[in-house]
Amino acid sequence: MFSTTFNIGQINKVFIFFLAAAVLCGCGKADDSAAGKKTLPVTLHFEDADGSPADGVTVTVMKAAESDHQPNIDRGETIGKTDHHGNIAWKSGTEGTYAVVFEKDGIPETRNISLVESDKHTVISFTLKH
Repeated sequence: MFSTTFNIGQINKVFIFFLAAAVLCGCGKADDSAAGKKTLPVTLHFEDADGSPADGVTVTVMKAAESDHQPNIDRGETIGKTDHHGNIAWKSGTEGTYAVVFEKDGIPETRNISLVESDKHTVISFTLKH
């Protein structure tokens, strides 16, 4: 015959350990990135040279290249295309300097921006040269 003895003390210790681990893993704030920095969601707004909203602009954001090097677009985050108002939400930015690469009708342009805490939930505007 088989006899099974449950040690309630051991079961409780294991349960408490897993419960503590689950709580600790889920304690991060929703607006914190993996690096522990607060995210600064912003809206990027694009206008054509004549001032009208630029829709269908493909937007990629990446950390700005150091000195005069070109940014590596392969390491960027393509956030999508602008809507008919020329807007696109960027929700994952953190404080720092970024290269914003945007393309319309096959013509790419790049601008650098710096995000700081006070930029959170603001609109950053760009005017296309072409």
